Amino acid sequence: HAIPPLDGISPGPSFAGQSPERTAPMFNEHEGHGSMQHGRWKLVGRRVARNDGYHPEGWELYDLTADRTETRDLADEDPERLAAMAEQWKAWADRVGVFPKR
Repeated sequence: HAIPPLDGISPGPSFAGQSPERTAPMFNEHEGHGSMQHGRWKLVGRRVARNDGYHPEGWELYDLTADRTETRDLADEDPERLAAMAEQWKAWADRVGVFPKR
C-alpha cells in the first residue's frame, strides 16, 4: 500500500526545548473518534467517523482557556463555532483519507 505524505509540522523544536510554532489547527481521528484544536478551542467527537460514514451529531466543544479539563460542553451555547469547526474537521478527514473506513 502506498503511504500518503504526513500532514503537520515538525516536532524538532520540542526536542531542543523550544515550543513548536503552530498556527494551523491540529486534527485527529482514532477508532472512530475525532478532534480538532485551534487556539483556545477544542472540538471533540465521539463516534463521528464510523464504518458507515460521518456522524456530526457526536461533536462537543470546549474552551480550553476557561475549562482545561474539558468538563463544560459549549456545543449548545456556540453552535456556529461548533459547525464551522466540524466543517473544517470533515474537510481535513476527506483530504487525508479518513473515509471510506476499511
